[in-house]
Amino acid sequence: MRPGTVGKSRDENTARRRAAKKLTTNRRRVGRQAARFALVIMLAGLTMSGVLTIATPSHASLFDGIYEDTSRLAALETASGQYNAGVSLLRTVQNYAGAARWFRRAADQGHSNAQAVLGSLYAVGLGVPKDFVNAYVWVSLALPGLEGRMRERAVALHDELSALMSPAEIGEAQKIAGDWHTLAH
Repeated sequence: MRPGTVGKSRDENTARRRAAKKLTTNRRRVGRQAARFALVIMLAGLTMSGVLTIATPSHASLFDGIYEDTSRLAALETASGQYNAGVSLLRTVQNYAGAARWFRRAADQGHSNAQAVLGSLYAVGLGVPKDFVNAYVWVSLALPGLEGRMRERAVALHDELSALMSPAEIGEAQKIAGDWHTLAH
């Protein structure tokens, strides 16, 4: 062998061993994350079905953080939990697209506040395409269930949208809202 050839092959072997070790470590990390996620999903299903009732905040340390994850997952199954997830995304990281997705999930279940907020996002085009027809639909659906300041704001937005839209667009929006009511009930 020529001088220098042995050193290169050792360097190559060392690099290969390091790459193999890194790959193994990454596989273990991903495996642990997948196992933890599967456990969280399982615990969420058990707590939601009433089978598991020992997971209370006082027992959270027993589960090493899994209780909090399970609670969050369970909360996201409800319209209120989905609405709160959207609000959280707006307040913390201003992720309008992510918030709009959560508001849409809650709105589809008839959550009035989520419907109103989703309508306002459509009106200005934050996180969703600007669309007055969709804005009108969601605000119209929200109005019967709103109270106080939220209702006042929704009425003002509804009136503003009515002024900006053509009669044909308003008719289309009213038809969509009527169809939504029919499907929901």
